[in-house]
Amino acid sequence: MLSGEEVIYQQTTGLSNIEENIPADFETVYKAGSISKLFTAIEIMRLYEEGLIDLDEPITTYLPDFSIKSRFNDTGIITIRNILAHRSG
Repeated sequence: MLSGEEVIYQQTTGLSNIEENIPADFETVYKAGSISKLFTAIEIMRLYEEGLIDLDEPITTYLPDFSIKSRFNDTGIITIRNILAHRSG
């Protein structure tokens, strides 16, 4: 936990290597894997509920530099809803 620039509480838990029973430390790196998609979707839906984004607007409304090269013809616009449902690109 930070207070300004000062760490006021820090703790680790668990193991960094289960097979060798090595405790985690502050340098332990964890693989986030697909779990990050869940947190991204939760935050997007919070923004949607607050009226800050529209799920059906083109993604370029919010990320103007976004582009993707598709191997398919006429894929249509990519929306946030498409991305959340894994139906894009």
